[in-house]
Amino acid sequence: MICPKCGNEMNGNICENCGNNKQINFNKFIKKDDNKSVIIIFASVIIFFFILGYSFRYLKDLETKDIIKIGNEKIPSVYKVIGKKNIVNVISSSTNYFIYYNTFDFTDDDLYNYVQSLLDINFVESEVDDGMQFVKEIGNNKVLIVEIKSQDSSLCFSYYEKLGSLSDFNLTGNINVGNNNVGYISIPGNFFLSFDDHGVLVYTNSDYRSENIKLSYINGSVDVDNYKTALTAELKKKGANYNLSKTKIYGNDGYVVEQIYSTKYVTTYFFKDVLDKLYTIEITSPNKRSDLFNSIYTYRLENVEN
Repeated sequence: MICPKCGNEMNGNICENCGNNKQINFNKFIKKDDNKSVIIIFASVIIFFFILGYSFRYLKDLETKDIIKIGNEKIPSVYKVIGKKNIVNVISSSTNYFIYYNTFDFTDDDLYNYVQSLLDINFVESEVDDGMQFVKEIGNNKVLIVEIKSQDSSLCFSYYEKLGSLSDFNLTGNINVGNNNVGYISIPGNFFLSFDDHGVLVYTNSDYRSENIKLSYINGSVDVDNYKTALTAELKKKGANYNLSKTKIYGNDGYVVEQIYSTKYVTTYFFKDVLDKLYTIEITSPNKRSDLFNSIYTYRLENVEN
């Protein structure tokens, strides 16, 4: 199981890398009431829905629906991820989908697995006062939002789009970026792809533009030691203050170069894989203690499931 906070492999409920407890965020949704309270609450919910004229005709179909479609976007449904659950009611239109499930059908593991399915397609968690909210930028100055909230005896999953960008939200989670050519890495959710030129991906902090991470590769017969020599020669020419040392990146022998400039800190990793491909990861920040530098520990080469 992968930790949604740092991307580390988890053997139990608590991540050994960052200390995240996967149960903490979900227990508040699972409510166990006595039968009398359940009947009263459930009756109140049904009356509420009846007064507002909500339709029930889609309930059965939605219980086994794989995809929730908002505009051109497709989001995995609860059924696709964790199986059939009892739906109390649904409200839908072309730009939103509100599905009310029976709270008692869910466990904390169900919720954890569904949240993980959202993180796998680059939703990022946003801080809210109650429940959970996940946001994804979809272009044209629009964001897609998924919310999970507990309402009486129902668990409401809300899917909708609105105008805005990730910078409008107080983000608390990470997204996985990269591709098959450069590898994958987990970085804060408020970073955006600033350009992709000749196989180079550059992600920039939307709040702090001088902070970025660059992923690139070189195919062919470039020797890693020759690359090291060329890079250090360039740094010396710039008059940079740097430190070079050997390291391992995703199990491969390589080098790390830590550079200090007057207005920024730069750390560059480079290595070759078994297929003779040279990879580089460059992290830049004006803050020496930026959490961005710890992103290297999430770097991997295998493809991520979409």
